Amino acid sequence: MTSTDYYGRGGAGGWVLDGSSISWNHIVGLEIRGGPMGGLVLRDQSHNNIVERLDVHDNGRLTYSEGKGISLFGASSNNLFLNNDSHDNQDLSGDNADGFQISTTGAGNVLRDNRAWGNSDDGFDFFNIQDGTRNAPVRIEGNWAFENGYAADGSVSGDGNGFKLGGFREGTGSSSGGHIVIGNVAWGNAAIGFDENRGTGITLRENTAYDNGTYNYGFFNGTSSFYDNDAFGSGRISASGSGSGNSWNAGGGSGSNAFASLEAGLGIADRLADGSLPFTDGTGTTPLPETPGTDLGGVKPAPLDPVIPTPSEPAVPAPSEPAPTVPAGPMAKQYGTDRADTLTGTAGSDFIHGNSGSDRLDGGAGNDEIRGGSGADILTGGFGADLMHGGDDRDTFVFRAAGESGVGAGQRDVVQWFQQGKDTIDLSLIDANTAMSGDQLFKFVGETRSVEANSVSFFKSGSSTILQGDINGDSAADFQIEFNSKLILNRSDFAL
Repeated sequence: MTSTDYYGRGGAGGWVLDGSSISWNHIVGLEIRGGPMGGLVLRDQSHNNIVERLDVHDNGRLTYSEGKGISLFGASSNNLFLNNDSHDNQDLSGDNADGFQISTTGAGNVLRDNRAWGNSDDGFDFFNIQDGTRNAPVRIEGNWAFENGYAADGSVSGDGNGFKLGGFREGTGSSSGGHIVIGNVAWGNAAIGFDENRGTGITLRENTAYDNGTYNYGFFNGTSSFYDNDAFGSGRISASGSGSGNSWNAGGGSGSNAFASLEAGLGIADRLADGSLPFTDGTGTTPLPETPGTDLGGVKPAPLDPVIPTPSEPAVPAPSEPAPTVPAGPMAKQYGTDRADTLTGTAGSDFIHGNSGSDRLDGGAGNDEIRGGSGADILTGGFGADLMHGGDDRDTFVFRAAGESGVGAGQRDVVQWFQQGKDTIDLSLIDANTAMSGDQLFKFVGETRSVEANSVSFFKSGSSTILQGDINGDSAADFQIEFNSKLILNRSDFAL
């Protein structure tokens, strides 16, 4: 389906799609182009919308001050932007057309697995344009920004940042920052890959920047945190703040740029059938690694307490395992409300999103994707290889039987962005020793690759963490659960 503002239409004040105070909409699968002022804007009190799989391009032809592809303003909250492309947008002055512009005081907004390229200003712009306010943090997860800051003729045009993570007007009493920035990639932008722009309190984890015009990372005020980020090629690094495990820290970084081939034009390759980012070659021969358990290759706005990785990995090398994915194909979709909902999936593959409220979400059988949204949610994957993300607040992931999460990549469940100190893995319904009568408790062993009888333990595999448990005393894993980041799990993370 294509939505376009045709050329020759009178008036310069229009966006192709303009939503003022709209809520609970699912906008999916549109091509949006030729908007005099911009492509899509959600403004004022727009809440709980899902915007996905849009192709937004060539907007801004009759404006000096706008030209954005996708914009979110006002007090809008709990909106999800997923698997969208915004590219080749250009305003008349060449210095305002961003791929995405987000400026809102509403919490819970998420940008996940989007691409922004060829825009005359920035790829993703989080400048706070609302005077006298502090912007609400946004979760920015698994997005790509490349070759922004250039006009259609190839000349340098606007600011040219991949991710502009702050900014405000002087003398207005405003401030900006606080965003959670995880698993994004910025390359080939005219200026800075990841730009602080006076934003404070930003957390960056597992991002990659390379070959940007001035800085790969430009952070100068000392208030941000950096964990397991990489920088390669041209582009300087200024990472004033705290953190560890980065490529510019001793012993940090991955050592190789798995995203290098994207620079050769593969970054604009067609998306996969389910809308997720394309698989590309990092070295010319091997698939681009994905963030395990996500579609990058991969909702919570509140700042996380970053987990500082251990100084060294276990002596036994981590096995190379493919990232688990939910099989492509039709999925039954259910969406909750702003109340406490109870949603149960089918015997097939389901997508369940609780939205607001403290929800009880059960995938049933099949390979399901379950997202809690905001509120203290209870998520149960059921049988099948499930993908679960609690979102805001204190969420509980319930496993009722060992068979609900298998062993090995593609068989086990994946829990995304587990919040230690808030979320809980509930294994209390699983009997730790099936050879004895009654319901026995698991022993928590800690970090080890070996499996102890009637216990749970964990180990790191690449950029993920694997929990394993034995229920029959043979010291072999009867179930595994994958977390899509490096964690040091504690007994307090579980109900055993």
